[in-house]
Amino acid sequence: MFKHWWSWHSFTPLVFVPQQLEHQGQLVDIRQATLQDAQLLDSIQKQVYAVPPWQLATFYSELANRRRLYLLAQTPTHVIGFIGCDFFERAHITYLAILPHDQHQGWGHLLLQVMIDYCQNFDYPELTLEVDYNNQAAQKLYLQLGFQPIKLLKNYYPMIHHDAIFMSRPLTKE
Repeated sequence: MFKHWWSWHSFTPLVFVPQQLEHQGQLVDIRQATLQDAQLLDSIQKQVYAVPPWQLATFYSELANRRRLYLLAQTPTHVIGFIGCDFFERAHITYLAILPHDQHQGWGHLLLQVMIDYCQNFDYPELTLEVDYNNQAAQKLYLQLGFQPIKLLKNYYPMIHHDAIFMSRPLTKE
């Protein structure tokens, strides 16, 4: 039933060692988000989406789930965004949000690459995600990082009546 050596009952909480990276001449800290960051993640999504897809309670639940890992990116002066991933029967990106004034500057690419690198520590064959059919910029980013469209998911985002594209990329240790 389970493809990996752990079961959902005994899943060891995920641990991410904080990283400090340089991006476009700026230092950025990437760290694991905690329950104390739930309101911050909610605040970010409210700035990114006209109709936020999640409630604050969802962030608390996600951050408390031992199978989920959320990473937060921040410079010395401000928060940039976050990415989340579920690790159960597959590695699956659950959320990627970059604040509007930081979009189109490579921050999403950086966060996604950090998560891809982290995922390659496990024996998952692929990393998957869903992307809004109307979000061309995100689709372009995912294609650049090796994701391929698999199928169209009709009315995946019912609150805004949008379809999604299910995408996947192989995870290979290099």
